[in-house]
Amino acid sequence: MAGSTSWIVAIAALGSLALQAEAYVGDGVKIRECWWLDRSSGKPVPKETNLNTRGVAGGRCFATMEFERRSSSFTRCEDSYTKNAFSWPAVKGKRVRVIRLGICGDADSGSGSTAFQFRGMKGTTEWGFQAGQTSLMMGAPLGMQGDFRLQDVSKAVGVNCRAGKGKSLHIGATPINGLLTMRTDQILKKGQLGTTHRAGTATFPFAWKENEAVEIDSLGMRDPDNRYCVANGVQRANPSKLLNINDRKRYAGSWRILMHVMYECTIAQAKKDPSCYDTTPRCAVCNPNAPRPTYTRSPCVVDKAGFMDTAGQCGACGPACAEGEFEAQQCKDFKDSTGVVTRGQSRRCEKWSTCDKDHQYVFKKGTKTEDTVCRFLTRCSGPEIEAVKPSATSDRKCRIATECKEGEWEKSAPKLGAQDRVCQATKECQEGEFEVAPPTDKADRVCKRLTTCTGSNQIWESTAPTATSDRVCSYLTRCNITKGEITLPMAAKVDGAHVFDTECQQCDFATEYISGRAQKSCEKLTVCGKFPVQGQPEWPRAETKETRPAQRDADRACANTCYTCPAGTHAENDCVNPDTAAADCKMCKACTKDEVVVAPCTVKADRQCAPALTPNGAAAAATAGKSTIKAANKNLHMNKPVFVGLSGEAGAPVAQQMQDMEATEVELARAAHDVARMLA
Repeated sequence: MAGSTSWIVAIAALGSLALQAEAYVGDGVKIRECWWLDRSSGKPVPKETNLNTRGVAGGRCFATMEFERRSSSFTRCEDSYTKNAFSWPAVKGKRVRVIRLGICGDADSGSGSTAFQFRGMKGTTEWGFQAGQTSLMMGAPLGMQGDFRLQDVSKAVGVNCRAGKGKSLHIGATPINGLLTMRTDQILKKGQLGTTHRAGTATFPFAWKENEAVEIDSLGMRDPDNRYCVANGVQRANPSKLLNINDRKRYAGSWRILMHVMYECTIAQAKKDPSCYDTTPRCAVCNPNAPRPTYTRSPCVVDKAGFMDTAGQCGACGPACAEGEFEAQQCKDFKDSTGVVTRGQSRRCEKWSTCDKDHQYVFKKGTKTEDTVCRFLTRCSGPEIEAVKPSATSDRKCRIATECKEGEWEKSAPKLGAQDRVCQATKECQEGEFEVAPPTDKADRVCKRLTTCTGSNQIWESTAPTATSDRVCSYLTRCNITKGEITLPMAAKVDGAHVFDTECQQCDFATEYISGRAQKSCEKLTVCGKFPVQGQPEWPRAETKETRPAQRDADRACANTCYTCPAGTHAENDCVNPDTAAADCKMCKACTKDEVVVAPCTVKADRQCAPALTPNGAAAAATAGKSTIKAANKNLHMNKPVFVGLSGEAGAPVAQQMQDMEATEVELARAAHDVARMLA
């Protein structure tokens, strides 16, 4: 308990100063005092103050005050109520904390309950403190006393009796005329409110707020009796001083409250106020590097109001590690970014690791601060072989196995630590061979002799060989002559073998026939019928007639028919050879413009012309070249002189004109016949 520790420190600081008890005090004596050691000069100097005379409040304080019943009535208890009987003043940067509470006098097992109320002036929860036999006015049945319990004083009943607020601590009953006290940690433990003097609940706040005054009310006593406070050796604020109390009053009886508190300071106030040294916990300072190293088992914690909530605790780091051990966990503290220690850890030793000799080697021997470092032996794998064997403290060394070069293959693979890779030159396929399987990293090239297509005139090389494929031989194709197929001349052999297949040609018997003996061919059939006259394509066509029909292996035979010369030509015979018609058919004579046709151009006779006669029998030379049409002597002249004689007119050339017209009509008939020939 921090309070007890500080008391011991204070007493030790005073050296051999003997504890002395003052003379008896009583009959209403009121005490409110504080005490602390001023260490600001480096030497502890005791300081005492009397709060009744407005002394400075600080350090550890003690107060006691007597109360008495002024009436013998059991139900009239208003004279026993005293509001603000005394108080603890507010101090900036400090708060009041209860160390010990006590009741002395008429609060025994046969006396009615004696109670007090604590009120904080900044709204801290009010709570009560009592001893003796409970009564109805205190909210419990008569006859309950002695045991520690929690009571609700706000339920007190009775005429004119003042009740407290909220919960109250009933600590038991006093000895007759004696003193009953209880430390804060005892109250917490009995009430199951916590286990340390700094704990508490909102129901019983043993520490009030910073700069908060605390007033104490006496709720009175509920049973008049002639009991008084008699107590010797009561500890005062100064631990070197004791107090003897001996109250002797009238028949009504009296009682006292005794209270030890301390003014606990904020961390900031403690740095400048000498009275805070023994009342304000200090953070535990641990040093992992000290001769007897310690670490922070639990860090100190400051609450939001600035008061030390937990002082922290140091733990021993433990002995140094023995031979064959290393410090697996270092004894040290950890700090946050602001440099505040947040936690610590103790030293932990462990034995050096033992390497597995079959799979590991010692890479680094263990020390006092480091474990043995084992590493797994290198395993030669893939293209590696073992070059140096491993030992207990050295690794296996590997080297790359021999690599096969370009043009080589792996005849045998390397064996770990025993045999290197064996390489062999890749085989090349020779003339007349081809590659069956290409070489790989693990296999040689496989070659095979090429197939030959010689020895028979009926096969040929249908697929030529390559470096990686064989020659393919196939039978020559046989042309089907019965279906009109003929065999074309074959290419010359290469190295005694055909390199091309038989090539067939299909003859079209509709237009062709097969010709030849040893080497056959498809020839065009002769076509009988009409065809242009050679050299005179505009003439009526000539015509041949089939004399022998076409056969599979024989041409069709045709013969020329009679060809009649066309209009405008004539020949010696009625028929001419179509092949020589252009020469045999002569052009008809052309009459001049001063002549008239007297005989037409026929197939076998040429045209005959004669000078044109005038009406008086003269030649028409005078009118030659004129193309006018006019009437002369009732005759019509048009281009050529044509005279139509009237009856009675003598000497007209009518006979000549008639000849011309008849000749023209004959020639026009030939021309019309030619048109029909051409259209046929």
